[in-house]
Amino acid sequence: MSLFQLARKNIQEHAIEHLQHFVFISCSVIVYFLLVSIQYNEAVVGAIKHKWLLMNFLYYESTITFSFSCLFILYVHARFMKKRQKELQSYRLTGMKRKQIGLILCYEQVMIGGGALVFGLLHGMLFLKLFTVIILKVTGCQGISSAPITIHAFLYTVILILIVILLTTGQCYRCVYQLSSVDSNEVKGKV
Repeated sequence: MSLFQLARKNIQEHAIEHLQHFVFISCSVIVYFLLVSIQYNEAVVGAIKHKWLLMNFLYYESTITFSFSCLFILYVHARFMKKRQKELQSYRLTGMKRKQIGLILCYEQVMIGGGALVFGLLHGMLFLKLFTVIILKVTGCQGISSAPITIHAFLYTVILILIVILLTTGQCYRCVYQLSSVDSNEVKGKV
């Protein structure tokens, strides 16, 4: 069985935990994409430029959203990795090298993060018009019907979610390399 197939099998075995991770990354992508799209929509910015509080929100919301999402995703992922310590230790006992275990976890993160990115972007593009209308109703602006998909929003979202995927992959490698050989010797002795 290849490492990629083993990663797919692990995703299926831990479906509930991975689904939670997938849903949160997808929701983060959708929210971030929508907010950045509004920020770069020239018609909306022109209509609300006289409302300084809302303009400040548009400038700082992407940083706040990304920071919150990133911290929460890393926290949830760290908890999940602690739950999987015994599984990772059993891989070590079967003779897998740490690099191979790290690659399995890396494949899992790329599959889940990549799928969540695509899912989130597609749904963000679908709901962009609705979100724009809701923002304009809340702010009291009228007459704007355009909600273009901006390249800025698309690129910023992709880049920032790729950063999150890299950070979670780094967590995986750190977790794998912290597996102690003393624990594996103790487990071998007990078996």
